[in-house]
Amino acid sequence: YIGESARNNTVVTMGDNTLLDGVTVEEAAEKGIEGDSVSATIIRCKITNNLQRGISWLNGDLVTQWCEINNNSWHGINHEGNSKLLIVENCKIYDNQHDGIRTVSSKLTMLNSMIYQNGLEISPSAYYGISMLNPFSSPMIRNCTIAYNANEGIRCVGSDQNRPNVWSSIFFANNADDNYIDISGCKEPWHCCLTDPNSLDQPIPDPPKDARGNIRSNPGFAYPYPLYGYFHLNWDSPCINKGEPNAIGPDEVDIDGEDRDGDGSVDIGADEVTCEDSSDPNDWNGDGVINYEEFAILSHAWLSCDPNSPSYPNPNNPDPNDSYIWYVQRWGFVADMNKDSCVDMADLDLFM
Repeated sequence: YIGESARNNTVVTMGDNTLLDGVTVEEAAEKGIEGDSVSATIIRCKITNNLQRGISWLNGDLVTQWCEINNNSWHGINHEGNSKLLIVENCKIYDNQHDGIRTVSSKLTMLNSMIYQNGLEISPSAYYGISMLNPFSSPMIRNCTIAYNANEGIRCVGSDQNRPNVWSSIFFANNADDNYIDISGCKEPWHCCLTDPNSLDQPIPDPPKDARGNIRSNPGFAYPYPLYGYFHLNWDSPCINKGEPNAIGPDEVDIDGEDRDGDGSVDIGADEVTCEDSSDPNDWNGDGVINYEEFAILSHAWLSCDPNSPSYPNPNNPDPNDSYIWYVQRWGFVADMNKDSCVDMADLDLFM
């Protein structure tokens, strides 16, 4: 971003065998990060608020690890290239207006990642959590959480022999306008939790498994929507210990960096429940601790008190297009801890 009338079309252009580590890339007029006929690695980067694609990659291999890719006006990641590899590990890809990930003729491997609330643009064309066109070989999606995308969480169009393999992943509340069809064009999933339209509100305690180990149930997230960005599993989730253990690598970790098979089994989805995991209604950002980050949310809402405003959120019917921070900053319903329609000293006392 240079000025009101001037932006770079691309913020970062990657060379061959290069590494981008720990950088925020934002405000491009077109592409946040671009690569053409090169192979590179992107680690611990935040790629956000670009006016077209977060990452645009052509004819080269790309590895992304521990990245957060969100609020881009087109795709979060667009990867094109015959037989070229896209590896996505431990990433969060969300709130992109078009597809979270779009691939054309390439091979995707995605592990321990979260893909949610993508496809927000209202358009005659449909956008998805992950969209694959004519994939090379058979892509692999394993131990991921894919939720609340506008249409299918995964959609693939291509030859039958190259359809994606999907293992040990949670699909929840995708494609709400089409009876929650979570995936299309893929091979039959294994050991996955798929949306059951009849149990959207409460998980089934012990849902039956089909021949491939799949269940249909609410997955039992510890934090309710609209805290949709924090898909930790509650202690009684039906997804615990139901994943496919033989597919996990020896040093693999979940979305929080915790050992995936430390207790001898594997949970479905991107989160591996440990003995330290817990939920609390005042852990507003869902990171497992109540600290200055929650205090910052309360501070944003301080002295707000206008529940009759049209912008005041209805807690019983939150707008699915709103992010959590938007929800809190619109007069701070969550921070109004004693529910007296004002965020004041009484709420601070309860918070402390």
